[in-house]
Amino acid sequence: MAHINGRQLVNFCVYDYVGMAHDLEVAAAAKAAIDHYGTSAGASRLVSGEKQVHSDLEQAFSCVFWVLPAAIIFVSGHATNVTTIGHLLGPGDLILHDTLAHNSILQGAKLSGARRCAFAHNDWLALDALLSENRPRYRRVLIAIEGVYSMDGDFPELPRFVELKKKHKALISGR
Repeated sequence: MAHINGRQLVNFCVYDYVGMAHDLEVAAAAKAAIDHYGTSAGASRLVSGEKQVHSDLEQAFSCVFWVLPAAIIFVSGHATNVTTIGHLLGPGDLILHDTLAHNSILQGAKLSGARRCAFAHNDWLALDALLSENRPRYRRVLIAIEGVYSMDGDFPELPRFVELKKKHKALISGR
């Protein structure tokens, strides 16, 4: 939350979207985790090796949210988009993204080598036209949108975008 001119407002420019950064229970759990694990792994998994807490978190995540054999937890949303988009798509694929897509989506698209094309902000009709025209020419197509556009605080009509994903046999990702 932000307090501006005596008004309490939701601040979508920070990572505390749900207002838990100052929650006493969350703070206590964070302090307990620091006491048990320390303040940092010290380096990436690649450099310092796998820590049991990482494996435990990923295993819990894969079982609690979905019934999957495994999950990967990234250090940040930026790293998630760059790494996932950059490595799961490639030449022969198409990435269609909102004109206001976060830099991490654009960097992942660039890394992938896939063709990239923007559509007007939150315009699912423009996206449908692009998909109708281009989908048959590509192996895979990713629709890249955001759940909440942090610079503007607006959000897409998600059901419309999911309908297009199904209609055109595309993938969809959101930040």
